Amino acid sequence: MHCLGFERTENGSCYNCKENFWGINCDRPKCKHGGKENNYTQKCQCISPHSGVHCEVLRVEDVYYHYNTRAYIIGPIGVLLIIPMVICFIVCERNARKRQINRIQKTWANELENKEEMKERRNSLLS
Repeated sequence: MHCLGFERTENGSCYNCKENFWGINCDRPKCKHGGKENNYTQKCQCISPHSGVHCEVLRVEDVYYHYNTRAYIIGPIGVLLIIPMVICFIVCERNARKRQINRIQKTWANELENKEEMKERRNSLLS
């Protein structure tokens, strides 16, 4: 019990609790920064990068470890996502070039046919 002083109520509970404790008997810790109370050990389970009895400590080493761990996890996933995107982009560019070349060839073929038809018409009109 973490009562503030020795005064108790009639049922034996505390009037006031020490800092960072709460409950009828002041036996439950107040966890800070999103920490969760472990009911069996009456201690806080802290969320990284916080530590300490009540998750009140934020050490530089813990912060670096927290974000470096994320980078190690996200880095390979990012690479695995970027590689297929680059391959898809290259394939799409190649297909677009092929379509453009085919369109140009069809246009030129139509122009040549039109020129030959025009020559035949001109010759038929002149003769």
